[in-house]
Amino acid sequence: HTRCADVTGVQTCALRSVLKALNSLKLLGRKHNIKDATGIIFERIQETPYSEFLIALAQLDKERIWPVIDRFINMPDRRGQNVAVRALVLTKDKKAIGYLSKIASFDDMENSKLAIWAIAKIDGPEGAEALIKYLREESGPRRIFAAQAVNFLPENERAKAQEEVEKIVKGPDVSDEMLFALAQVSYMEPFKSLLTDKSVEPAVKVKALRSLAIAGTEKAVEIACIGIDDSVPDVRLEAINTLASIATENTIPYLIRALGDKEPEIRKAAVNGLSGFSPTEPVLSALSAALDDTDEGVRRAAIDAFLQLGEPNDEMVSILKNASAKSTDPYISEKALYILKLWGKDK
Repeated sequence: HTRCADVTGVQTCALRSVLKALNSLKLLGRKHNIKDATGIIFERIQETPYSEFLIALAQLDKERIWPVIDRFINMPDRRGQNVAVRALVLTKDKKAIGYLSKIASFDDMENSKLAIWAIAKIDGPEGAEALIKYLREESGPRRIFAAQAVNFLPENERAKAQEEVEKIVKGPDVSDEMLFALAQVSYMEPFKSLLTDKSVEPAVKVKALRSLAIAGTEKAVEIACIGIDDSVPDVRLEAINTLASIATENTIPYLIRALGDKEPEIRKAAVNGLSGFSPTEPVLSALSAALDDTDEGVRRAAIDAFLQLGEPNDEMVSILKNASAKSTDPYISEKALYILKLWGKDK
């Protein structure tokens, strides 16, 4: 064909033809004779190891991939290992774990991660056992990949592997990379266990909360709120900062509750967090109460917050007029009047 005159065009057209043929074979195999279809694909794969051949083989008859899987795993480029992982996952067979572990041992970290994650999706307890081995014996990236993969295990296979993850995250030397990685895949159970354990060092809880802040999800809010009841002020403060940084509507009640904390710095952090929300009634009520806080820093943070709330409404104007007229703190009364003038609402 004229459009396939150059080398690249020929390769592209050939690949398109192969894909069409494969799709036809898969359809015929599902409707009629799978043995014949897989036999054709198996023979073709001996000649040209296209990745699509291996995937099609795994979809139609997983038993036919075992004699050829090493050919893809041992390819000099990463593409062969990548397609091998995809095919092995499709088998859901415990025999795949050995091959996936081999791929995971190679230098390419992206394929290593995919292979370890794939182990978690293999049927039976063997996947969990393989991950436990990584968690106990490996260090660095592969241990992190295995910890993430525990989140992908079926619920009934997860308990022992999760215990290993929890031991790691509760240790004083747990890395930020490990905590960030767990937060990235929304694996929250280890964070919950860590934050509720009174024996865990406060510094570790603070690191965990910072990781949750980066995750920024609703699940992270549910876990981070545990920290606002911790006995250590530094942990409570980090919990408030985390909730404030996530800034979803679900964080508002926790920030309001923190205004009752005995530590002024924590109350101030809660006020600063509330300043990032729309001026709803709960937010304005909480900020109004904070204008009378016993701590000067909290009061000042509360009045300054009104400048961050956007277009003034009647309730905001009423609160500031009251503060301007009745506050015994000169900074509050003067700042309230300044804001009203700025808004053109001082009359």
